[in-house]
Amino acid sequence: MSRFFYTLAVSIAIYSILIVTLFNNFNSTKKDISNNYKKDEQIITLIKETKKIEQNLKNIKKQNKIVKEIKKEKNIVKKSKIKQDKIVKEIKIEKKIQKEEKVEKKQILKIATQPKVNIKEVEQKLIQNVSKHNSIKSTNVQLFKQKIITNKTANSEKLNLQKNKYYVKIKDTINQNKQYPRIAKRVGIEGAVKIDFVLSSTGDLLSYEIIEGGDIFKRSVVEAIENSFPLETPKGLFKNKLYFTINIEYNLY
Repeated sequence: MSRFFYTLAVSIAIYSILIVTLFNNFNSTKKDISNNYKKDEQIITLIKETKKIEQNLKNIKKQNKIVKEIKKEKNIVKKSKIKQDKIVKEIKIEKKIQKEEKVEKKQILKIATQPKVNIKEVEQKLIQNVSKHNSIKSTNVQLFKQKIITNKTANSEKLNLQKNKYYVKIKDTINQNKQYPRIAKRVGIEGAVKIDFVLSSTGDLLSYEIIEGGDIFKRSVVEAIENSFPLETPKGLFKNKLYFTINIEYNLY
């Protein structure tokens, strides 16, 4: 009996192992099938997307063809319009020429129907009228030239006066801003500083250079110049840069 139970137990164990292995194999095959199914679905979706893209590309090509055809039609219409405009212009020109020819014919007919005139008398009268006209014209031209010259001189004088006033203004502002050096006052030194200026047409200081003058006065002059600019110019007075020289004097009394 013990042998029977032993063999029964062994057979049950073997069968159970077989069932477990079969079950595991079935699950693995199931998983493989599901994975393969997923892969197939992905491939199908990719194929669908590629087909959509191809269709979109085809549609775009069709649209481009339609656009090109429309452009061609537009160009043809433009060319036809240009041709029509040219034809219209040519017709207008021909009409003008015809009108002018008609007018000339009428004038010729009038001249032909008029009574005969002494050509010499007409020529003499024309010469007299022309001489009178030329003499009047020459006098008028001379008067006009004189007026222009006087206006130019007057304008130039006004401009020169305004420019001189502006230069005086620059000198006055520098003199107002300058301070007499203390050492020069104590010692009783007097002098003058000569400066070259370059200004813009609006009165901005572009550059300056001290040409002559004692070293004792240079610092004072530099401070005065820096405090004096920019100095506005009257509108339209200067068109280009200004180049000028100024003497700044230092006198005790």
